[in-house]
Amino acid sequence: MHAAATPKSPVRRDGVAPAQPSDEKTTEFCTWWHDYVKATSYEDILNPSLGDNCNKFHLVKTGAICTDIAAQYGITLTQFTTWNGGIGAACNTMSANAYACVSISGFQPETPTEPSPGNGIQKPSPIQPNMVKNCNKFAMVQSKTTCASIQSYYKVTMAEIFKWNPAVGSTCTGLWLGYNVCVSVVGWKPPTSAPAPSPTKPANGISTPSPIRQPIHANCSKFAMVKSTTTCTSIQNYYKITMAQIAQWNPPVGADCKGLWVGYNVCVGIVGQQTPTNPPSSGSTPSPIQSGMVKGCKKFAMVKSTTTCTSIQNYYKITMAQIYKWNPAVGSGCNAFMRW
Repeated sequence: MHAAATPKSPVRRDGVAPAQPSDEKTTEFCTWWHDYVKATSYEDILNPSLGDNCNKFHLVKTGAICTDIAAQYGITLTQFTTWNGGIGAACNTMSANAYACVSISGFQPETPTEPSPGNGIQKPSPIQPNMVKNCNKFAMVQSKTTCASIQSYYKVTMAEIFKWNPAVGSTCTGLWLGYNVCVSVVGWKPPTSAPAPSPTKPANGISTPSPIRQPIHANCSKFAMVKSTTTCTSIQNYYKITMAQIAQWNPPVGADCKGLWVGYNVCVGIVGQQTPTNPPSSGSTPSPIQSGMVKGCKKFAMVKSTTTCTSIQNYYKITMAQIYKWNPAVGSGCNAFMRW
């Protein structure tokens, strides 16, 4: 049992302006000045409630939780609140951007021993404090590792990560680079809410990839994976199909394309589908068109709500001068672009 830390006298504000020379880079909006005329540590200035015998400090960030900080340093909540008398026994007055004491002179945190677990699996090193003893699978935290990526890859929840790795914190503020975290325990099995995907073979003998949104056309023979930049317009342009066909072959996508899900496959071709001739034969001018269009045009583009002259230039590798020359009604500055 360690003696409670003795609170120090508060370091009071000396005034709204400094009485001593100050750093010229100090913000002009500073209203709390402390004239440093005696040996006073910066931790005491920021948090005067720290005890005399504190020998390790933690800068409290906005949104931090007492239990998370305690777990990170392998101490109990009682020890944390005792060493930081100003935060209260219920830890309801902890201030952000101030230092908290996480160790005192003479205190030795418990060093986790590594006995052979009952499951016969040896824990790797290093690990964070207070990891559960029955862990049977571990993951090394890399520079790009996040709790979200751990959840996605190992099919665990944030609550399970925190339960098995208390030092990580309930909001994942303590995920340490280069340390191992527990991602499974003895007896735990990943959820089986969705069966393992297996390709299906319709009557046409073509395997259906996974995942897809059901229902999908029974005679689909061609599929496309939806990327983050995929739109129904880009699907139409690339596969030479219409929005009506997309909606007919993929009912969940909808006629308004609001059901196009990233990471899912959509049907872009069916058995017996005839690919349209590209480009259209001379003279087959679609409708509607703007007035004054050049005669003999061989390729057309339907203007959608998101179409711009810039997007036309980029996609068809033409200049603004050419667009204006072939479509005078558009205007030289593309200020008369009619959308249908």
